[in-house]
Amino acid sequence: MISALYVDDDPDLLEVGRLFLERSGNIRIETALSAEEGLNKLRTTPYDIVISDYQMPGMDGIAFLKVVRTRYPKLPFVIFTGRGREEVAIEALNSGADRYIQKGGDPRSQFTELIHTVKDSVEKRRTQEEIIHLNRLYSVISRTNRATIHIRDRQALLDEACRIAVEEGKFLMAWIGIVDPATREVRPVAACGYEAGYLSLLSITVDNVPQGMGLTGSCIREGCPMVCNEILSDPRMEDYREEAARRGYCSSASFPLRDGNEIIGAMRFYSGECNFFNDRELALLRELTDDISFALEMMERDSTLAELALSNRKLNLLNDLIRHDILNTLTGLLGLEDMAATRLSDPTATGQILDEIRESTKRIQQQITFTRDYQNIGVHAPQWQDLHAVVTRAADPANPGPVALKITIDKDLEVYADAMLEKVFFNLIDNALRYGGGDLTRIALSVRTECSCIIITCQDDGPGIPDAEKERIFDSGFGKNTGLGLFLAREILGISGLSIRETGISGKGACFEITVPEQAWRRKRVPSLK
Repeated sequence: MISALYVDDDPDLLEVGRLFLERSGNIRIETALSAEEGLNKLRTTPYDIVISDYQMPGMDGIAFLKVVRTRYPKLPFVIFTGRGREEVAIEALNSGADRYIQKGGDPRSQFTELIHTVKDSVEKRRTQEEIIHLNRLYSVISRTNRATIHIRDRQALLDEACRIAVEEGKFLMAWIGIVDPATREVRPVAACGYEAGYLSLLSITVDNVPQGMGLTGSCIREGCPMVCNEILSDPRMEDYREEAARRGYCSSASFPLRDGNEIIGAMRFYSGECNFFNDRELALLRELTDDISFALEMMERDSTLAELALSNRKLNLLNDLIRHDILNTLTGLLGLEDMAATRLSDPTATGQILDEIRESTKRIQQQITFTRDYQNIGVHAPQWQDLHAVVTRAADPANPGPVALKITIDKDLEVYADAMLEKVFFNLIDNALRYGGGDLTRIALSVRTECSCIIITCQDDGPGIPDAEKERIFDSGFGKNTGLGLFLAREILGISGLSIRETGISGKGACFEITVPEQAWRRKRVPSLK
């Protein structure tokens, strides 16, 4: 159905024109007796085309056309007038009129021509707009496919997909929600566009309950796209209709996201136009979300392969440790036992040998403890952790004595890391106390921002690390005691993309810096008050 605004100062001609045009069966006419009345109607009602007389009191048809072209540049406009001067036709066409039709002659013929012109102008404009829309969607698919090739981080890909949908596809807003398996709630994880707090209002579940009857919940539960082409009248949008209208959302569609055969969430699009989502656009958006789903599946597969590679590496290292280090220590123990057996008559020598046996036994115990800790790395998925709480717990077992232990870390900071993160800070604090010497007076843990990363620092005023050893201290078996603590710390941090290095000045103190990339830290979200 075509919605047309017909403007003429002759009420009789308006009525005749309305009857002829609506008799065609697919044109609906609203009338206005002046250009000013027509502009008022355009402010409140969307139309597919404007038909206007030329000579009217106040604002004539050309002036009316110029205002419409300024405010609604794509709206088809037809001048239908009895004024037949050539200069009027030329001015109308130069001012942006789609057609100029002269009144007069047989009414049936002239209105038949007008009906044909209205249909042709609207169809031409709709075709142009569909081509623009489809070209935008093709651009979205192309840009998103490039992103799936180059981006290997799941969150970064979801963020980029939403950004492309808004900036390239010209959607008002797009967001992605992932199902929480524990609660079955859909939690927004990425969004772009004019949102203005809209997502914080949503309460969506995939269960067959009222909160799951909307587009997103139904889309995930049923595994197929859900479309709403007129939010103001769709009962599925009843709970959010007013908020959507405030933000200019007129239509919306939701598409399932999969990881293999499992539906894990949905991507939702919002348009400022009613009836935006036709069959061709839905097919392209489905292709887009299928591509994103495939990329997520590949990421999961790559993650599984990486976990297998990590497990193999850990098994190989544990095997080397057991075979090499522990067997070497046991060989030493056997030799000490032989020595003890030959020197039992010498209490002093026997005591020294027993001390060495005791130290060797402790070393085996420490090595076995390390194997336990090392095999636990990566067993549980990385998780968001309260950084201040983690560091505080790590410091609790320490016995600093006269050494000042200061923690300067914001309490709203969270980092995404392996569950053994606390072990990292325990080792750093323990190493500082163990090797800091008699001059050690303070250990300070703090955080600073550097570009988009945060740097967690553990600094002391002990003897520091020689320049030649700053990288070697992270090697397995290097250094005193077991030589495994810093190696373990680097392995734990590496699980979620964190890194550690030593940047202190030898003779002035050690300084360990942990770099946390942008995607692995955040501020705690404060629940909004409703």
